[in-house]
Amino acid sequence: MLHLFLLSSNNDLLHQYHADEVNLLAHNSIISEHDKLKYTLKAVYYLTSIYFFLFYS
Repeated sequence: MLHLFLLSSNNDLLHQYHADEVNLLAHNSIISEHDKLKYTLKAVYYLTSIYFFLFYS
């Protein structure tokens, strides 16, 4: 009985995961733009940190 319950709940989780994945694909361009900005800012931050560390310490 427990095994059947686990199977059915697992199936629901898979459907939910698939729905989330489809939603993600629908908003993929927005997410990728946001990620690009985030990683660009991170890269600039780290590069300037290294620059100041090397030349001003």
